[in-house]
Amino acid sequence: MLKTNIARKQRPTEASPMNEKTSQSAKNFEKNGKPKQNNAAKPITAPDDLEAITAKPYIPPEHQHYGLLPGARKNKTEVYAWPEELVEADAHISEHYPIVLDSRETYIMPRRDESYMQYFARLREFQHQYASEDPDLSQEIAIAAEFMKLVNRKEYWSIVKFVGKQAVGFKGLTPGRCYYWPCSPEHPEYEGVIDDDEFTSYLYPCDPDYWEIVSDPTHMAERALAGDADTVDTWEPAASDARYAEFFEWAHFMDISTKTKGSYYMMLQPYPWAASESEQDTLICSACGSSSDFSYWSVVNAQENPEFTRALLDESFFIKTCAACGASIRTLHPCLYLSPNQRWCIYFVTNDQMKAAVRKMFMNLNADDDREGPGGSTRRIVTTPDEFIDKVAVCEAALDDRIIELVKLGIAGSAMNAGHLPDGIDDDKYYICFCGEHDGALQFEIQRSATPDGPMHCEIDKGAYGFFADLLSRSPMADAQSFLVGRRWARSASDVLPEE
Repeated sequence: MLKTNIARKQRPTEASPMNEKTSQSAKNFEKNGKPKQNNAAKPITAPDDLEAITAKPYIPPEHQHYGLLPGARKNKTEVYAWPEELVEADAHISEHYPIVLDSRETYIMPRRDESYMQYFARLREFQHQYASEDPDLSQEIAIAAEFMKLVNRKEYWSIVKFVGKQAVGFKGLTPGRCYYWPCSPEHPEYEGVIDDDEFTSYLYPCDPDYWEIVSDPTHMAERALAGDADTVDTWEPAASDARYAEFFEWAHFMDISTKTKGSYYMMLQPYPWAASESEQDTLICSACGSSSDFSYWSVVNAQENPEFTRALLDESFFIKTCAACGASIRTLHPCLYLSPNQRWCIYFVTNDQMKAAVRKMFMNLNADDDREGPGGSTRRIVTTPDEFIDKVAVCEAALDDRIIELVKLGIAGSAMNAGHLPDGIDDDKYYICFCGEHDGALQFEIQRSATPDGPMHCEIDKGAYGFFADLLSRSPMADAQSFLVGRRWARSASDVLPEE
């Protein structure tokens, strides 16, 4: 069945003021790479429940060698990001249930002296307190609490080094120090920097001359430094400037923020990508002949269900188990793979009629539907499971599949020259599959049909990728995108590549 709902129906949202975007600097390409061409993010394991974390501050083990949050580590305090839903719930309490509080106190906003466990326990107390007298408010607090857990998984926060030459602001930024840029897979957008104040995030210019990416699981920082960030465009005066240092110190003492907090909606932010969907079909077991119903995923949203990406890459996605005899059966079914983080749509089709329909659907996608939506995404059609797995691997490695296909063409030529492949072998007799990246080298397998030897592994220095990327960028095919990018496309492209 052809799936046409690549874009999710958007929920209405209030318009928010948009600050002028920061400009793109050519130096960003030298330091941080072109957007979507960073190395693939490593698998992330986040805590099962932030409500059980007592450390102050909590810093994931894999982040502890970056020197993050030195003040919080010294003072045993915690840092927080929070969505606007939490601010609105707090305002709701203040409006309808005013009580006398200290002038610096809030109702359900976090405090720096609270661990995650202490803070969420306080949130739950408010939730239970209003459960009977104001169920809507209680539910509002419960939703805000879940959003707080989503946005405070530091494993997904980007880590970016400030490489400016001088300090910025009072308790602002220190040259050479690494900083957290909070975000989440559910909302991978720039919303500020946990600066030297070390409590929450504030907006700073995303000028790539001043920042260097250290870790970027959701590629949020990469996009922000490429100009895709709604932020301020001026820095606060340096703390070393005597005209301002005293004012900032006074403001901080009075608990007055001189910095701008980013807006970070979770619920009202339109999400333009379709969710994962499953369908039912009948399975005929080739081993025992019995039939049974089974479900399969016709749409995979990799951001919402990363486990499906892993299943595709380890080739278990198409394997079903017969309910009668327990045999493992490979079932091939159409599947639309969506990667919002990388902005890819990959459609595995099973016949020519479906291929034509998908091509028409891809052509009709509005490129202006949303700057983060599927309209302007990389769109590919594949017709075999090997191609499907290969494209998913390239997509999740944040590489350009056109360049990978050119590299594969070079691998095939070298394999033929070395006698590993028969010269002039038919295209349908072998396939070269991209297997990922390791220690700066691209990994591939040459798979041949009707051979007892099994696949042949090879690796290519990533410099070859850069070589073909340069050639492609200077060719007439530089901006050409095709829905079918494979060996045939690579041969056509190689004919027009400039000679060195």
